[in-house]
Amino acid sequence: MRDAFVGRRAELDVLHARAADAAAGRPTLVVVQGAAGFGKTALLDAFTAFTLPPGWQRLGAAGDDAEARLPYGLFDRLVLGRGIGPVEHTEPFTAGATLLHLLGDVQESGPVALVVDDAQWADRASLLALTFT
Repeated sequence: MRDAFVGRRAELDVLHARAADAAAGRPTLVVVQGAAGFGKTALLDAFTAFTLPPGWQRLGAAGDDAEARLPYGLFDRLVLGRGIGPVEHTEPFTAGATLLHLLGDVQESGPVALVVDDAQWADRASLLALTFT
């Protein structure tokens, strides 16, 4: 299925190499940058939907311009439906610790790809929580 995504072979290879690092116990951060319309979302979708290595789980959400001023909007979508009750959002470090705990639980069954798309539209509190995590 790797060949089904045309024109981004080198980028997919980089993502696979970073996934191999993470699977070997070396957590990795990858930032995908490019101009509007470059295909960043399509690249992430292709990687996580079709070429994410077997046994991996995806935990993800996207920033939303309509929620940019809603504290913890992105964070809540990341944890929604993951067995976490309502999170008291007292400060970003508490939320980040909650997400870190969730990631620990999820990775018990294998590596996890935490994917945040359109971070430029995410609210500040969620981004601070992610930075802590």
